[in-house]
Amino acid sequence: MKGNKSNLVEDYKKGLSWNDLCTKYEVSTYHIHKILNQFNVTRSRVSDSSWSAEKIEKFKAAYLRNVPYPELQNEFQVKGGGINYWVNKLQLPKRGSGRNNNFENKFQEWTPEAQYWLGYLLADGHIESNDSHRAHYIYLCSEKEYVIDQFIQWYNNRPKKYRTPYTLQDGTSKLLYKAVLNDKRLVKWFIETYQVSSKKHHNLNPKVEITWDLLRGFFDGDGSASKNAFQLKSCSKEWLERIQEFLKQHHIDSYIKLSYKDCYGLYIYKKEELKKLVPLLYSNPYYCHEYKFKLLEPYISDNISKSSELLET
Repeated sequence: MKGNKSNLVEDYKKGLSWNDLCTKYEVSTYHIHKILNQFNVTRSRVSDSSWSAEKIEKFKAAYLRNVPYPELQNEFQVKGGGINYWVNKLQLPKRGSGRNNNFENKFQEWTPEAQYWLGYLLADGHIESNDSHRAHYIYLCSEKEYVIDQFIQWYNNRPKKYRTPYTLQDGTSKLLYKAVLNDKRLVKWFIETYQVSSKKHHNLNPKVEITWDLLRGFFDGDGSASKNAFQLKSCSKEWLERIQEFLKQHHIDSYIKLSYKDCYGLYIYKKEELKKLVPLLYSNPYYCHEYKFKLLEPYISDNISKSSELLET
């Protein structure tokens, strides 16, 4: 190092940039950090006097609303270090893994929307919790981009969207869309609450109350429809048997059989059963696939709204 530490600290306080400090004192930013810590100097150059009481309260409210850091920086004209300075000074809860969740847990609210998307995740989602690889995430996947966009919008635009190309056996190239939530605490809560593991493909039997909203979400993910049929598919026979029992409680008959290899199907073919099923399935609509809804719509009685908010195709 060229020069003495006290001079470096004084130049830092005067506002000399990190690059200029590194050049003048022939030292790395790592060593500058160590020196500032030795002199108990905050790494934020925020002046308390430049912030009015009104501005501080406004910042506090925005931070507690989980406004993203880039938006806070733009609104309050401060760098990341300045945000951390006021977070520490005002003793606000820290954000980040192991501290306070960056993500609102919207599944905890148990709204019709949460039930629908939970059902969809049980069908076309994946949960991963691997401490050794530090991998903790939940994702929803679909070949239909609008499904992923609707999920991201519902979750306040927190999930990240990815596109993955893949090739079918016939050589056709397609895209798979994913919405990924990276959050360890959310994953742990999800596993503990619903008893769902990363191997849910075969052992799916979530600790959850089956509702019509949840069932519609699962149907939109792993179901199929025609003008005369309703089908659900799963490799977990136990899960389909629970759904079958739920349908029986509403006097709806269905049957389960092995569909192919280790996959099972739950089927309803009789028109009189479909007339009982479909109005209940769409009685409190939040989202639904339009093409499936249109196929089953003839079974909805006139007193059920047919103008539900559909996922656009």
